[in-house]
Amino acid sequence: MTKALIGQYLRHDGPAPAADVKGPWYSLETTFKIEPGVAKLPRPPITDKLRGERPAIERLSGLEA
Repeated sequence: MTKALIGQYLRHDGPAPAADVKGPWYSLETTFKIEPGVAKLPRPPITDKLRGERPAIERLSGLEA
């Protein structure tokens, strides 16, 4: 499976696709395979914090600017 993720570099000795490239150049050939299926999104970790009451936040007095 891992080998399928690695592309194949191809060396070209002909004209380069950009004017500033001199000499031989390389291109990367890769194949993407998309398989049919159902997308599954992970459950957000903060979901559990939505349940229940919010905790009271202690406020310090005398720190007003």
